[in-house]
Amino acid sequence: MRKQYWFILAGALVMSVLSFGAAAAQDKVALVLGEFVEGEITEEVPEVFYSFTGKAGDLITLEAVPGSEDSQLNPSVELRNADGETITQNEGFSYPLVFAIAELPDDGDYTVVVSRSGGAQDGTTVGTYSLRVQEPELFSAGSTINASIATEFFAAPLVYVIDPAVSGPIEFTFTQEVSENYAGMRIVKWVNEFYPETVANLDSTSRVSKGVLSLDLEAGNFYLLQLENVSFSFNDVTEYPVTVEIK
Repeated sequence: MRKQYWFILAGALVMSVLSFGAAAAQDKVALVLGEFVEGEITEEVPEVFYSFTGKAGDLITLEAVPGSEDSQLNPSVELRNADGETITQNEGFSYPLVFAIAELPDDGDYTVVVSRSGGAQDGTTVGTYSLRVQEPELFSAGSTINASIATEFFAAPLVYVIDPAVSGPIEFTFTQEVSENYAGMRIVKWVNEFYPETVANLDSTSRVSKGVLSLDLEAGNFYLLQLENVSFSFNDVTEYPVTVEIK
């Protein structure tokens, strides 16, 4: 009986080692910064790994959305260094978008992991996704954002990185043409958590042609300005302009 027990135990250990080896040996897909890549999360493949090479001080953003309206995936993204340590992650920025930002600490290779909200093993959603990793344009006082907002129901919000040069009040002037289509603006402070801290939210804009927000921002922190359609229409999908001046 004891010999049978040890055979069972040895077999379990071998299977465990093989499973770990297969996971560790999973190929990483090389990323081209600034370009979208498509993928899929399934029950058999609950996370997908990508790689890129960066330099210390590089600013990197990660963004992922479901690949289509049919995709049931609630995605998550994570950035790891060469030692496998998490640098930044997100799984709930603003559905359907997950978004993360980080300043790279070292020269070397980095890994991006796309998975599902709740974790690879505990999460339940599956489906296709689109991923983009890039070095973003930075906006500060004196910048103007000219956005084109899509009325598509599942369109992901547009996100712009605000990098205040000095601490103090910064004025955001939001303008749009009053029509059946109207946008919302949210500003969040990136605190490297699953749910960034909302600083201001302007979303009741159905009759607003111009709105001004004056906010005290802190130098040395990154803020994200989010623009998205908040109207609902049965008409064909279209786009309309929104402008944000930063002073």
